[in-house]
Amino acid sequence: MNDQEKVDRALQAALTVESAPTLSSEFEARIQRRLDAGRVAPPSRHPLLIYSGVGLLTSVLTMLLSGMDWRISALSIVVPSVATIPLIRPFLAR
Repeated sequence: MNDQEKVDRALQAALTVESAPTLSSEFEARIQRRLDAGRVAPPSRHPLLIYSGVGLLTSVLTMLLSGMDWRISALSIVVPSVATIPLIRPFLAR
């Protein structure tokens, strides 16, 4: 048997196989349950917010003590912090 015949037989065998498997009807629901489990739980929010606040305060004080103008310090910290609110809101809201 030459190579062409082998290819033809392999192709015929592949074409006679049933259609591709499909996902179960509950697949999407299972995925959604797993994704919902990854959200930040209410008891975990407070330490996360405190940690973020301490980090922001440390950054401001460091910039001010290094001689930077307070307006530049505030803008360089507050603007990115405010910009992240829409990004983290889905993880905090339940």
